[in-house]
Amino acid sequence: MASEDNKILEFTCEDLQDFKDAFAEFDENRDSCDSRIKLDDLQLLMRTLGQTSVSSSDLDRLLDDAVCPDDPTDLDFPTFLSCVETKIRNPCSNKELQRAFDVFDRAHTGYITFEDMKEIANHFSDDISYEELNEIFNEFDRDHDHKLSMEDFIEMMKEF
Repeated sequence: MASEDNKILEFTCEDLQDFKDAFAEFDENRDSCDSRIKLDDLQLLMRTLGQTSVSSSDLDRLLDDAVCPDDPTDLDFPTFLSCVETKIRNPCSNKELQRAFDVFDRAHTGYITFEDMKEIANHFSDDISYEELNEIFNEFDRDHDHKLSMEDFIEMMKEF
């Protein structure tokens, strides 16, 4: 499977126009060549674009080095677009992934066994075969201990 980290997201012209229009709604200097929005508005803007699971900690992570050095409370359009791309590429927060991991880790051991994964997969889908599930499990069991750690699980979820 190809890694999502290596995938370049290509937005359609329509997507870009939608992002520009949404950004412009929050831009206080609409006539300016230097369009910027306030960081305080970013969460609302992301939600306007359908990214409803964006938390404050998600924003902090997205913006680690993305803010304008001249005014660390502002965000320009290219940086905003980078944040959108990052959020689309990595839609789940660590908290959401931990909750999902906990569902699979039925015995609360800190690992997901193949049996755990098979039981959950059978509950949610009849479409996946034993062979397919085994292949997925083995691909992400990096240390080949027949268990998926939280880190293995995160890598697996990034693929899907």
